[in-house]
Amino acid sequence: MAIQFKHFGIHVYDLTAMIDFYTKMFGLVVSDYSVDNNLQIAFLTSNPDEHHQIALIGGREQGVVSRHLVNQISYKADNLDEVLATYRRARSMGLDDIEPVSHGSSWSCYFRDPEGNRQEVYCDTPWYVTQPHFTLMNFGQPAEALRAETEALVRADPSFRLRDDWKREIRAKIEAALAARPG
Repeated sequence: MAIQFKHFGIHVYDLTAMIDFYTKMFGLVVSDYSVDNNLQIAFLTSNPDEHHQIALIGGREQGVVSRHLVNQISYKADNLDEVLATYRRARSMGLDDIEPVSHGSSWSCYFRDPEGNRQEVYCDTPWYVTQPHFTLMNFGQPAEALRAETEALVRADPSFRLRDDWKREIRAKIEAALAARPG
C-alpha cells in the first residue's frame, strides 16, 4: 500500500492572521475559504496537484488550553480501493469515530488513533467542488457505485469543475503569488 503523509489541519485563534502568515512566509495561496456561524476554515496550498497542504480551522478560544490543537493528520492513498481497504481495516480494529466521506474532490476515511488523534486517509477524485464539502458515504458498497454516486453529487454542485481545470487556476495563483513575494 502506498499511503503517504500529505497535509495537516490546525485550530487557530486568528484565521486572518494565520492566512497572512502562511501566504507571506511560505508563498501558499488560499485554494478554498469559508466562514459562517459554525465553521471558519481556510485551505492553503503551494502545489496545484494538492488541493491543500494546510487547513486552518478558526475559532480556537484564547486562554483555553486544548489537547486538540491538531485537527487531523492526513495521508494520501493512490486510489479509492486503498481508501476502502483502510476503512475496512479501521472497522476490523474497532477504531473510534470512523467516518467514510466524499468531499467531492476526494474520498476520505476518518478515524481516531488510540489516544484520540484524528487521522484521515484519502484519495483525489477527478472533480473539484468548493470546499468544505462533506457527504457521509456508504464505503461498504463497491468502488464503482461510490464513483457514480459522488459524480452525481458533484455535478449538481454549482462550483463543479474538472480537477485539471481547477489545477490550472491554482497554478496561475501560485505563480502570481511567488512573483509578488518580496526577497
